[in-house]
Amino acid sequence: MNYLVTGGAGFIGSHIAEYLIDHGHDVTVVEYLFSGKKENIRHLFDNPHFHFVQGSITDSGLLKDTFKNADGIFHQAAIPSVPRSIENPAFETPLNIQGSIIDITEIQRMVRCAWHSRTHRRNREFM
Repeated sequence: MNYLVTGGAGFIGSHIAEYLIDHGHDVTVVEYLFSGKKENIRHLFDNPHFHFVQGSITDSGLLKDTFKNADGIFHQAAIPSVPRSIENPAFETPLNIQGSIIDITEIQRMVRCAWHSRTHRRNREFM
């Protein structure tokens, strides 16, 4: 199966990506590299089942491209610092809230597409 991990270079996301690859799945990591680090996933870069996309979860066009082949999504992207969120809410809010809303919207679209394609002989008009 193909999985997408947002925030996949963070501590939790990198372990999810590694686990999925170790169990025979293809993984695409979308990472902004604000708090995530390439060092957490560097050992996966040579694996043919691993794909890295540097970008923001607030970029709906990027997410539409990366979500379209995903069978499942692990949404781990966030700014993990409460003090930073309080100090700079104008930067933190779009990433933590708007990014999650975009993810949820795309997931809902995927679920509708999967349901529609199963019930109407793989019609992909919603994709």
